[in-house]
Amino acid sequence: MKQKRTIAFFLCMALLMALLGGCGGDADKQEQIDSSVSEPEEEGVYITLYLSSEMDETDSAANENGVETLDDLTGTMVTIVPEDALNAETIVLEYNKLVITSLYGEAVVINEVKEEGNRVWVDFDSESVKALPFEEGTEGQLFYHMARSITDNLGDIDDVYLTMDGGQDFRLAHLWFEASRPFYSGAVPLEGE
Repeated sequence: MKQKRTIAFFLCMALLMALLGGCGGDADKQEQIDSSVSEPEEEGVYITLYLSSEMDETDSAANENGVETLDDLTGTMVTIVPEDALNAETIVLEYNKLVITSLYGEAVVINEVKEEGNRVWVDFDSESVKALPFEEGTEGQLFYHMARSITDNLGDIDDVYLTMDGGQDFRLAHLWFEASRPFYSGAVPLEGE
């Protein structure tokens, strides 16, 4: 009987060691698999694109909920661009692709993006902008957020000018901003100022 207990004890110990040894090997293999499957780090710089938050409430209902400024209605989207490509044109193109296209199902035609000193000019094709299915009153917010995306990602830009068709005034529905005056200088643009 003592001999059977001793054999049973050694068999249990052998089985236990085999199980523990097998688990340890699997853990090492799992760590190797996990490290080889981890996502590669993307090289570049992250930029923030601003957009209007989705709100279906009326202005009065929004004010009752504590929404008082355009910034309270702002959402953000982050994307990565190559560090050597960080400029106003890249930001405008990313905004067009990621924000405008996702909101309206189509992009606008951007004729030119020009940077001089601390100012940026963005010239649009008027027909492509007018073709976007804007809800009344939202068109100004879209371009405000685009301009803010430029200035916030490029710390040395003070003024953003929006023009159409080769430097003409920016005119869209009830919006009209003179080509010779900045559309954005760090604050919500006001027509006629």
